[in-house]
Amino acid sequence: MQYTPTVTLRDISFDIPEGECMAFLGLANSGKDVVLQIISGNEWISHGKIAVDERVVVSAEELREKAFVIQDINYAIEGWTVAEYIGLTNKKFAPRLFLNKTLAEETRALFSDLAIEIDPEVKLGSLSELKKRTVDLAKAYLLGKKIIIIRDEFEGCTTEDIVQFKKNMTRLLNTGLVAIVDCHSENVVTILADSYVVFRDGRIAKKVRDFDDTVSRVMDLFLPNETFAGGKVGKDAGGDIVYALRGVELSNGSRLDFDFPRGSVTSLVTLNRKDKSDLFGLLSGREIHRETDFFLDGKRCAFSSLRDFVSNRIVSASRIGKIDELFPYMSSGENMLLPSIKKVSFLDYVFSGSRMPRSVVNQSGREQGTLDDSDLLQNDTNDLIRVALERWRIMRPKVIVLLEPFMFCDAQGVSIIKWYVKEYTQNGASVIIIKSRKENAEEISDAVLNLDATGAKLSKMISSQ
Repeated sequence: MQYTPTVTLRDISFDIPEGECMAFLGLANSGKDVVLQIISGNEWISHGKIAVDERVVVSAEELREKAFVIQDINYAIEGWTVAEYIGLTNKKFAPRLFLNKTLAEETRALFSDLAIEIDPEVKLGSLSELKKRTVDLAKAYLLGKKIIIIRDEFEGCTTEDIVQFKKNMTRLLNTGLVAIVDCHSENVVTILADSYVVFRDGRIAKKVRDFDDTVSRVMDLFLPNETFAGGKVGKDAGGDIVYALRGVELSNGSRLDFDFPRGSVTSLVTLNRKDKSDLFGLLSGREIHRETDFFLDGKRCAFSSLRDFVSNRIVSASRIGKIDELFPYMSSGENMLLPSIKKVSFLDYVFSGSRMPRSVVNQSGREQGTLDDSDLLQNDTNDLIRVALERWRIMRPKVIVLLEPFMFCDAQGVSIIKWYVKEYTQNGASVIIIKSRKENAEEISDAVLNLDATGAKLSKMISSQ
């Protein structure tokens, strides 16, 4: 198989037996993403052949008809019932899309055949994260797909949920399908995959069918991880409190107080999406909560806007590795320097949409030694991670809040983030990580707080930080 527009694939050859789930592992530009684009039917090959069910596929369009992608964005239409979601893109069900009773009955019969216990008349948004993904398995089966691509970090799912999804998926795959996992979570890959291949430099570096080697060991061997030197970040922190909140309310009605020490890493773990989103907005100042008391360096602060938080060096980042919180029409250097340039308010700049004067950028770039004129849109995920985190390192924040920082990371990206977390703490910052699971954060955290614990247990955990 060969593909040439961005990455050349060399001698790529593999097969996935019926009923098996294979994981694809690899860094940015390893060739993994290109292969997935081809299998999804979004790109096509210049040489080689692809066969499904022992029949050669002749076009991207034909392959697209055989592939189904499970991803978080699928569940955005939360107001639809399960039956409506199932029927939305199905030619068989579509004529009865607005005959709700009939549609529900047919969906219930489908679920019965697949041993799925989900009421087709409930709203999609009311389902657990496990059940949403199980509905997608049923949808793939109903659409007659042969390849299920799981492009999902299973945010909001416990390990037990992922194990149950594996059981549901295996039952479906045994009807004549295969699955491919594209996930950065070692936990998810280990549970779901029966085998995996590691991509590197447009080739397959290793194929593994037994699991004598753990995923992490294989990644270390074949996907060098040179950025993070290891060790617990912030373990020698002095412990004085730099940032504190009083009266933080969770969705279950409990109210908590938080103290975040200087030079340390605190991970807040919750499967509750609302709590996770609300906590990030509260801690970062992206959402203003008048009923919560904030303290910085021991002094009570009456923050009234995001600008107040940033000017006091309380900063944040989400969707690290994506372009969302960066400015695509600026260079990497401008993006990194924007918050730390004293002559220009970066918030005013963001709102104005003007281009920063080149003289200001050049001057600050020489001072910081970080100026990079490359076009941000040409950068890969790991470059975007560096830009997003370097901009705050230059600013030397007192507090930085990171929401699901490892969500879009390959092995190298995880290493880059850990290196920056270490840099932040060595400069005296308190790093707050908000995640669904402990994975990747546990080894670099001074404290990991499970916010889904019962009230008494949670209060004890917080008081013993």
